[in-house]
Amino acid sequence: MVKEARVEHVFRYAHVYPRAIKLMASGKLNVKPLITDRFAFKDSVEAFNFAVEMPPTSVKAQIDMPE
Repeated sequence: MVKEARVEHVFRYAHVYPRAIKLMASGKLNVKPLITDRFAFKDSVEAFNFAVEMPPTSVKAQIDMPE
């Protein structure tokens, strides 16, 4: 049997994380409205299947981790 892995990733520009974190920490950048779809951890498989064919009305899907 041949095993394979598929890796999904997001392209980013260099040196943008510190600036973005600073903006969020200051309250100048509210990213909460960007999370349009949330899934419980127990529904992780459903969340990944949703993300494969995310509808145009969605921006970001998030899996909520249990505390």
